[in-house]
Amino acid sequence: AHTIAMYKINFFPEMKTRWDNRPDNIGHLWTPGCFRCHDDNHKSDDGKVITKDCTSCHTIIEQGPAGAVQSSIKGLEFVHPFEDDGLWKEMDCASCHSGN
Repeated sequence: AHTIAMYKINFFPEMKTRWDNRPDNIGHLWTPGCFRCHDDNHKSDDGKVITKDCTSCHTIIEQGPAGAVQSSIKGLEFVHPFEDDGLWKEMDCASCHSGN
């Protein structure tokens, strides 16, 4: 019975597809992943926007290079390690991170 249940949630013969025919959309560094919806463009009927803010899903409690690590149990605002002009805030991670 367990095998049948697993089949039903992973294979869809009536739609001629299966789980491994589609890209893995978990994450956000190498594919749009989370940013498919968390892009500041998706809105509900009442105008509520799905935010692109990292802290909506993550609580960053420590970050930074060795010797200059920031820590806070209350959470930190994400700081990109190569921030120069803040352009990364307007882009999706996968725009630069290719996974290669």
